Amino acid sequence: MITMNAIQWPKKWILGETDNFVSNEVIVKGLDFNKVVQHLPFLFKAQELYSQAEKSGLGELDMAAVYHYLEKGEH
Repeated sequence: MITMNAIQWPKKWILGETDNFVSNEVIVKGLDFNKVVQHLPFLFKAQELYSQAEKSGLGELDMAAVYHYLEKGEH
């Protein structure tokens, strides 16, 4: 048994190792670090866009719309 977030998880219920756990986080085994970090500039740009939208009164933006905007490169 291991401890995660002060919960004693039985081995068969370890986070990311079972289909019976719901989370907004995704654990991906064997993911290449370099493939992950290439997307970090997008995350920082998305955070900036969310901040600008909030200040302008537009409210929350759809993450898919933000991603599409950044992918088009018109920013």
